[in-house]
Amino acid sequence: ALALVATLASFDPADPSFDNASGGAVANWLGVPGAYASSFLLRIFGVGALALVLPISVWGWRLTLGRSLNQTGWRIAAFILGLLFIDAGLGIVPGGEYLPAGYGGFVGTLTVFFTAQVATSFELAFIYFLIPISFGLFGFVLILASADVPFRRVWRPVRAVPSALLSVLSFFGALAFWRRRSDDEIDEDD
Repeated sequence: ALALVATLASFDPADPSFDNASGGAVANWLGVPGAYASSFLLRIFGVGALALVLPISVWGWRLTLGRSLNQTGWRIAAFILGLLFIDAGLGIVPGGEYLPAGYGGFVGTLTVFFTAQVATSFELAFIYFLIPISFGLFGFVLILASADVPFRRVWRPVRAVPSALLSVLSFFGALAFWRRRSDDEIDEDD
């Protein structure tokens, strides 16, 4: 986990990587392998790659102490989904030009693109922010669950996210429907 933090913290866009041929000195603290690893992780996951540290640290600590990992399959699934959802949430954060694919990486970029399409289709600009923020919060909770935080403490807020999101979307969807319907009635009167 410390090596992961070191390689991500010392990322330099000028280092050699899969998309950059460079013959200069490598600035990454872990050398050429660290440069390739940091470029790859930041391209795919963006800053969300740092979310890899918590579960790996907790799992490693538990195994070092001789404890077993409970519900390993569920924790790995929560870990992968949590990482993807965090990246989706980080996609709307502005800036990050020095990173290979912005703060959310490839996953965040795709999420922002598709969220913008949905927001434009329904003429509801707030969806552009609501969906990625909800994804990011949901991903954070999943990462905590994967790191062996007691699941009962994590599950209560997780259950609330989908129903709250559906309630908000239903309200604004109905509002947009009635707004379009009243506009159509006005057009028919003319």
